[in-house]
Amino acid sequence: MNNHHPKEVTCAVCGSSSLQDVLLVSNSNSSFNSGFYSVPLARNTLMYQIQECPTCRYCAPDITFADVKIKDIVKSGNYLQIANNGEISALIRRYLQYSYCAEVLEDNKTAFFGYLTASWICDDTNEMRLGKKCREKAIEFMIKCKNNGDYIWNHPGFFELMLADLYRRTAQFEKGSKMIQVGLSKVVEPILKSSLEFTSSRINRWDTLP
Repeated sequence: MNNHHPKEVTCAVCGSSSLQDVLLVSNSNSSFNSGFYSVPLARNTLMYQIQECPTCRYCAPDITFADVKIKDIVKSGNYLQIANNGEISALIRRYLQYSYCAEVLEDNKTAFFGYLTASWICDDTNEMRLGKKCREKAIEFMIKCKNNGDYIWNHPGFFELMLADLYRRTAQFEKGSKMIQVGLSKVVEPILKSSLEFTSSRINRWDTLP
């Protein structure tokens, strides 16, 4: 059974109508909010979670809504450079366009999850260099979230686990080890403690693989 269907929508930026695949069951950026790529629904629906207007190239989970600043963003040189990059897959490109909009709007949480999700897709398509760049952006916005008081996850040690693993995947092993130690000093749940220890062993082996 299909979990998506085509629907004609009107772009909030340029007013153009287009046919977009819309999820029948959606939790409004569920894959971004959970932060887990292992969830089957999120993994199988990534291609339907970001729409793109074929006229102005605006990308969002729902292009019928847009911040008032979006019109200028999608016309900017930096945005168009991403949109016109034919060397990367269309799916990754859409997530990068969406993430860039969030970055300019200083929506750090959305930018973090957007770049993180793009990095997962890069893993699936073996685009390792781009995946590393996406993770470096994810690290940047994850730290900004923390500095602004938004820790994203409330379980003690989970933030440190995620950040340490991002450091591992980008070969920043010393930073990853330090983050593991911080996480182990506060972790409560046994499963998180085991995950921190396992990630630590991978860091010690200089393991950057998925």
